[in-house]
Amino acid sequence: MLRSTVLPTGLLVAAFASWSALADPPSEVGLRGRLVVAPELLAAKEWAVDDRRAEALRTPANVRRPRGRPIAAMTEARPELTVVVIGEDLRDAPAERRLVVDGMRFLPGQLLVPRVGDVIIENKQSVEITVLDGKTALQKIPAGTTGTVTLTAGMHELSMRELPYAHASVRVLEHAKVLPFAADGSLPLVDVPSGEYTLAFFLGAAELRTQKLTVTPNTLLFIDATVSANTVVDVTVKDASVQIAIPVGQP
Repeated sequence: MLRSTVLPTGLLVAAFASWSALADPPSEVGLRGRLVVAPELLAAKEWAVDDRRAEALRTPANVRRPRGRPIAAMTEARPELTVVVIGEDLRDAPAERRLVVDGMRFLPGQLLVPRVGDVIIENKQSVEITVLDGKTALQKIPAGTTGTVTLTAGMHELSMRELPYAHASVRVLEHAKVLPFAADGSLPLVDVPSGEYTLAFFLGAAELRTQKLTVTPNTLLFIDATVSANTVVDVTVKDASVQIAIPVGQP
């Protein structure tokens, strides 16, 4: 049973009933879970940039599109919330990660890549762009076309030589597996081998929270997490494979 309470800050706090004890051995082994996200985070389409990014953007209010319409100076597309398990034995299946250049900015402005590989960049501008990683030129992408850049593990600040006010923060993980939470917050069964891992929450490229995660053999773990607009409020990890013995002939 789920109980929700709205705090003055507008955050949701979820209380979940513990899994009932099982009479039979667990039929599932791995990870399941439930993610509760503050409604203002889910509803937002634009995201206020932080002080560091605002400084990097300099004075974007003075930059205008060719047709004379000003761009949104202190906002960017809402970054994606991602939950991952990090460990040396984990490598997520290849997944397309894409940035779009439109309206003189990167969309989204922050991106998490769970494994080393290519990032697709679609140039919707009317001019050719040169994608930079710091001061290093990575790729020229003609107007109206798509290119790819290969990024190593770590944090990258992408920009464009032709559009100096556009920036994108991209964090690349080396050994990670994404936990695919559904739109309702439920996490279907995910197979994770036994071992010591790190459970991590990211909003775009920004790290919200990390904590140790121990997966033991023949165990089903259930993860409860509550996330606000800029932090992880609460995380619990429960053993959902607890068993009790029920004597034969007793109710």
